[in-house]
Amino acid sequence: MEKITKPGVYDLPADFYHSDCCDGPSLSSTGARAIISTCPAKFKYDRDNPQEKRAFDLGRAGHLMVLEPEKVDSEIVIVRGFTKQGKPSKGYSTDDAIEQRDRAYAAGKTPLLPEEYDALKAMRDVLWNDPVMSKAFMNGKTEQSVFWKCKETGIWCKMRPDFLPNAAAFLADYKTTTDAGPDGFPRSVFKFGYHQQAAWYSEGYKEAFGVDLSSFWFIAQETKAPFLTGAYRVSPDALEAGRLLNIRARRIFAWCNENNHWPGYLPTFDGSRVFYDVDMPPWLAREHETRLETDWYNNIEGMTP
Repeated sequence: MEKITKPGVYDLPADFYHSDCCDGPSLSSTGARAIISTCPAKFKYDRDNPQEKRAFDLGRAGHLMVLEPEKVDSEIVIVRGFTKQGKPSKGYSTDDAIEQRDRAYAAGKTPLLPEEYDALKAMRDVLWNDPVMSKAFMNGKTEQSVFWKCKETGIWCKMRPDFLPNAAAFLADYKTTTDAGPDGFPRSVFKFGYHQQAAWYSEGYKEAFGVDLSSFWFIAQETKAPFLTGAYRVSPDALEAGRLLNIRARRIFAWCNENNHWPGYLPTFDGSRVFYDVDMPPWLAREHETRLETDWYNNIEGMTP
């Protein structure tokens, strides 16, 4: 396929989108988050050396099951391994199961164990039977690719939202998680930079359609029964924090490309070494102080066994 040369919305295969598909350096939300959360050197290595990971398998398959169920049969391979004696094996403990998994990867498909497949089907049923959650992914298109150019740095920006609604001025992104509760999932948002993603997608939507989003939502669902769900709207303050991090990520990415230099955790821009201090965060310092004041060791001299 020809490289992208004009901003817009495209219907592209996923593998082409994830490749070097623009006529210049391009950055996705995932890349921007990686630059901020790690360092340019690690971002570049992971980009140049992609690896299959079980978490990615489950994430891809979950999105297919929930958002594109018509593609499940053609893009998911159920791996049923057997021992040399012809008995069913568990997981990827046998050469037969490993071979089936690797064949699926080679064919560009996602391997799943039978119990994983059954769990994802149950998750889909829970979400689509919820009268509120199901509305987030109705009347629109899945996996459309959006491209625009950063006005400040000139680099290509791209995104591939889970779902682009036909009319509604909001976006929703589906996330599988171990904790979809109101205490657990917000931690995941900031741990994994989802607020950056929300800001990136909001910017891309405005660039593509000329409309400011009214809101950005995450639909979170737990991966263990009973597969509970939660809906979370990203606040304006969190979006602004994500927007500023995205600006920083683009500037770093543009500088690294221009200078062909991808610094690690200890950058040496001017030839000097950079070191970091290790200090206790305030909450740990308070906990440490309280423990010293109240610990039974303080009275050990007056205690008898």
